[in-house]
Amino acid sequence: MGACLCTHEYDEDALDLFAGNNVGTPPYTKKETTRGVRLNMKYGVSAMQGWRDEMEDAHIVAETPRGAEDHTIFAVFDGHGGDRLARYAAKHLVNVLGKTPEWDDYLASKDPEVAGRALQVCFLQLDTDARKKISDKSGCTAVVTLVTPDHVVCANAGDSRAFLKSSGALRPSPLSEDHKPSNPAEAKRIRAAKGYVQQHRVNGLLAVSRALGDFEFKQSKTKPPEEQQVSPFPDIEIQLIRGVDYIVLACDGIFDVLTTDDCARAVQRYRDEGNDEAKVCELMLDKCLAKKSTDNMSIILVTFAEELKSESLNGPPNGT
Repeated sequence: MGACLCTHEYDEDALDLFAGNNVGTPPYTKKETTRGVRLNMKYGVSAMQGWRDEMEDAHIVAETPRGAEDHTIFAVFDGHGGDRLARYAAKHLVNVLGKTPEWDDYLASKDPEVAGRALQVCFLQLDTDARKKISDKSGCTAVVTLVTPDHVVCANAGDSRAFLKSSGALRPSPLSEDHKPSNPAEAKRIRAAKGYVQQHRVNGLLAVSRALGDFEFKQSKTKPPEEQQVSPFPDIEIQLIRGVDYIVLACDGIFDVLTTDDCARAVQRYRDEGNDEAKVCELMLDKCLAKKSTDNMSIILVTFAEELKSESLNGPPNGT
């Protein structure tokens, strides 16, 4: 399946749910939901506009990178200042990754650290390409997981998150860390690029310190892209896939109201109740809306099962 871009309708049922709250126009609670099977994975994704005036999230579900039919990419892009950068990233990331020399190096070596470097180069190139095509002030965070037969390689820039839960583990294992302007290393880079941190924001304006786009914060002519006030350069986390039960990727609309541990507990509870991956994602959106998340929300759940390994490597995912 290709990049899945979010579109939503107005939900009139929300009028009854939110009547009497004195909050003005109710949220858009129609969900875009997809489910499918790919190799030894089942996946579900759901996205909802919520209280925001527009939907600025986008995502990639079960795309295959060039030359690696047994690999799969899942990603969430959380837009701000408009949706153009998030949609651009979702449309072009996989192709840009496949064109990097580092990806060819990875295909030759199958070294996950080389795959991580390819993703870093991909983020930088995607940002450079977007600057030539997008003139508005939009930007987006990006969390991308490359699932190989042996590893999950996660690239993250911003405050969307990914984590995995291994069978028998008491707690989830983070695949990303939030990039906030007040983090010491992030603040140091911002100041070195002649910026400042005020009220936990870059120059008092932007609440994340790494993102694609946001070109008004990337104006230094002496600094490389990764040293700008807002950097497009992602951190990389690599973990073995063996023994992993599931992976979750989600935007900060989820984590504004849930900790990573809370999210994992809720996902597990909904799974234990017999819900499939897509339904779990829908229930998570409802839960976060009830907990007063005011942001757009997108979440992907990927589960692993040995009996699905007989699925065709070359066939398309069975999305609905």
